[in-house]
Amino acid sequence: LIVVSHDRYFLDRCVDFLVHFEDGEVSGRYPAPYSSFKRLRTEADRPQTSRPQTAEEQYKTIGAENSSQRGLSWKEQREMDDLETQIAVFEEQKASIVLAINKSGDDYLQLQALADELKAVEQRLEKAMKRWTELAEMREHAGDRHFRSASHLE
Repeated sequence: LIVVSHDRYFLDRCVDFLVHFEDGEVSGRYPAPYSSFKRLRTEADRPQTSRPQTAEEQYKTIGAENSSQRGLSWKEQREMDDLETQIAVFEEQKASIVLAINKSGDDYLQLQALADELKAVEQRLEKAMKRWTELAEMREHAGDRHFRSASHLE
């Protein structure tokens, strides 16, 4: 699958390697994430005293660095998957409560109960999203082999 995008956030999470087009020419393969590509491009632009690494050699070096880092454990990955489901449920509950609030009219007792319920759902949603973000950052910094490994492409 080839993805063409300028969205670095999307690319960092979805691709195994990057290919750069410049002046009508295709560069070599660079390892994802974009920060690795940017660093390697900067190093390539600097004058070298020794033989520069090819893009493939650089890719293998980064892959070795990433593989030495710990990815998410099975339990953490399972928790992340469960959190995605919980977040979707909380968002549906929130939308349902907001709709009920809009339809409540002049019933202030019902409005207060719905507002309290909305606050509780928003707190649970915020807590779930915070934990999901923590896990996503752990996966990103660890170079999650599921998203980063290019061995299945070769």
